[in-house]
Amino acid sequence: MLNKTIIIKSTTIAGFYIGRVKRSSDERGSYSKIFAEAIYKELGFNFTPKEFSVLFSRKGALRGMHFKRGAMGEHPAKIAYCVTGKLCVAGVDIRAVSPTFGKYETVELTAEQGAFVYLREGVAFGTLALEDSHLAYITNQNYGETIEGGFKYDDPQIAIPWPSLST
Repeated sequence: MLNKTIIIKSTTIAGFYIGRVKRSSDERGSYSKIFAEAIYKELGFNFTPKEFSVLFSRKGALRGMHFKRGAMGEHPAKIAYCVTGKLCVAGVDIRAVSPTFGKYETVELTAEQGAFVYLREGVAFGTLALEDSHLAYITNQNYGETIEGGFKYDDPQIAIPWPSLST
């Protein structure tokens, strides 16, 4: 199958990917395919959805940093898609054995871009709502099946440069 609807690119952090979906539009509105198992497998991602959630954040809400760890042999992953608004998303490598341990990458997601991030186990995740925003999460683990953890979004050892909000 030749994928023409979903593009996923690597970042400087292994396990943190940025994606875009192709939007089909006409006078009635638009359509975007965020997930198709066959396409993800074709791109090298083995991801089977188990939960779908939507998070609403008011402008200025800063959330994170959150991460999941699975039991032996399990690899929690997440797709986070900006449905409305605009968000700054940060991914931080928290795997002590990784060459990019403690490093971060930030990306701006907007609904207009059809943008999303794909996170694998070992990447902490946080968001700053630059506008009132809805973020849809698709996870491959049910809530409670994983070990959840986190650290403060302003941890001085990581020092993520969150953008300033204009009024």
